[in-house]
Amino acid sequence: MRNMSHFLGVAFTSMVCACSLIIPALGADIPPDSSYVTVDKVGHLTVDGKRIRFWGAIGSLPAPQKTIKGDPYYVAKETIRRLKKVGFNMVRDWSIQSDDSAKKGDVSATDYHDFFIAECGKQDVRIWVPSIMGGGLYEDEIEKAAAGDGDPAATTEWISTIKEMCKVEWWSNNRKALSLLTPAVVWDARLEKAAIASARQKAMHVNLYNGLRLADNPTCAIWELTNEQWWMSNMMGGGWMKLPVYFRKSLIAHWNDYLLKKYKDQSGLTAAWGFLFAGENLSKGTVLLAPMANAKKAVDLNDTNPAAIATFKGMDSPIGREQCTTARGSDVIAFFLDMLVSHKQRCSAALKTWGKSCKLSPTVYDTGIGESIQAQYMQMQGDAVAHASYMEGLQIGKISPEHKRYPFYSRLDQYPQMSNDVPWLEHNRPINKPFLCYETQYGSPSKYRAEWPILIAALGSVQDWDAANYHYWSFNQYDLTKDAPYGGALAWPGSGAYQYDYTSDEVEQATMRAAGAIFRNILAAPAPKPTLFTWGKPALLDPRSMDYAGDYGPTGLMDMMTTAYANGIRLNIDPNQQEFMKVNGAITRFAGYEKPCPLRPSPNVEYDWQRAHVIVDAPGVAEYTGFLSQYGAESVRFNNGVILKDVKHMEPVGSPYPALPERYTSFTLASEDGKL
Repeated sequence: MRNMSHFLGVAFTSMVCACSLIIPALGADIPPDSSYVTVDKVGHLTVDGKRIRFWGAIGSLPAPQKTIKGDPYYVAKETIRRLKKVGFNMVRDWSIQSDDSAKKGDVSATDYHDFFIAECGKQDVRIWVPSIMGGGLYEDEIEKAAAGDGDPAATTEWISTIKEMCKVEWWSNNRKALSLLTPAVVWDARLEKAAIASARQKAMHVNLYNGLRLADNPTCAIWELTNEQWWMSNMMGGGWMKLPVYFRKSLIAHWNDYLLKKYKDQSGLTAAWGFLFAGENLSKGTVLLAPMANAKKAVDLNDTNPAAIATFKGMDSPIGREQCTTARGSDVIAFFLDMLVSHKQRCSAALKTWGKSCKLSPTVYDTGIGESIQAQYMQMQGDAVAHASYMEGLQIGKISPEHKRYPFYSRLDQYPQMSNDVPWLEHNRPINKPFLCYETQYGSPSKYRAEWPILIAALGSVQDWDAANYHYWSFNQYDLTKDAPYGGALAWPGSGAYQYDYTSDEVEQATMRAAGAIFRNILAAPAPKPTLFTWGKPALLDPRSMDYAGDYGPTGLMDMMTTAYANGIRLNIDPNQQEFMKVNGAITRFAGYEKPCPLRPSPNVEYDWQRAHVIVDAPGVAEYTGFLSQYGAESVRFNNGVILKDVKHMEPVGSPYPALPERYTSFTLASEDGKL
């Protein structure tokens, strides 16, 4: 093993990057196709024909501008240096600016961030562009957005409705705007047009430091339409009922039009559903948008149509799935899903025309929601699929005070899983498309936070992912004017993402760097024969999936998670398949019926919850994370000849939560340049 050294249990090696961006000087030509991240025929990310994996950071990047040592861009430069030191080669960049009035060197927000993006390009750090369609429609833009569409009366009503929905945005100098993530953007043509226009304005911005439009910049490796819109779960839960009358009315009209096109007339609809409720009439547009996930009163399900109001105001009993046939519930889901996928496809088609990066690099339709089959199906229509997972390190409510780890929590004690309830990351790996972990982190405080990057790298290796991104980098804790700016107190649970901050957690950052070497360099082999789960139309449109974690039937969701760790899996959704589920390969059942221990889903990865460890053992890596007190030997031997032995645990006298009895150890020795 070459170019490798170590520091007490964690690998530290010099970073060598095989690929290089081609960033032209200001005004130079657009780079060649070989500079851009693309998706190959088997569904992996590549640059110039070579596969690339991304290990990324998310957060306040770069930190706020501050002139240090006479350099107004010092913080941006130092941020990139530190990112690379921790092992990252990607930033999921939430701070992209696009003020075209900015001038190079004026140290405005746009100038500063343009410098950061250009510097990332020079330093081989790629950008994931998040939620490009998630901007706002501002008050002074509303009338322009309404122009040229619809009759005058409808236009006037639309304008007044949008103005009522506008709220003050603290991040845009207290301007009032409507978020373009509103559910109505999916079916309202004006809002969709405004979302596309807003996104295009950002993509067309010319970087002040490399002369490239964002849309043409090869530094931009992944384009994301929206972040956590979670539209299907919101709509099936009845979230649309909170919208103003104008949008409720238009949605119900779309619903009745959908049914009319599908079933032709009242008799065709009745034959398909078995029965209609008294007063439902397709020609009058009074067919209720029901059922929802929870029972709703009939009048509330269509309170914008005078004929419907008159008909249903006397019906006191709520209507739920128990009062409807399966066919009707399936049609509600199909209606929502068709509407959503069509909207995403139109937005993606527009984005693909804006520039070379937009055209060549993958587009993600949305991020999450892990347990939803409809969300997964929608994402699979895009170029890549993105999901996330978090875990809390302090779980007083979950762990008994008698538990040996109390009050902290380690996943190594149980069958592996990357979430507290239903799986989010394990089962959503599609066939022939990149899988991207868009966010992940282990909450602080924790004694065992070092295990999280290793678990991510292990699962990402088994399932052959293409990216993993860590949230949250820096709540502006670094003081770069100090000689040693990177130490400090660990984050404690707080509002928002505060507990996930790893800015000052040098232990976890060390394991992030080592785990990143495993993942980026593909040092651990994937599962050789992953089990293929193919879900058909009955699963995709199952009314039970309106409930949280109701997808895939009573056991399917957990079967996929447990099988992922035993054998590796792939998930496919085929709306032309009439069977609920087909499986090709071995299944490991949930609930303890068939749980072998240890698990070896890959030749290089071992999970053992009885001895409480995860091991990655390959020619270029020797990794052990676990509780040596349970290992059963004083040394861990790896097939590449590395021996972990003579481990000594030291901690200050009087530590409130001593680790000595457990002998918790995280050791990773990895080839950071990929050479063995």
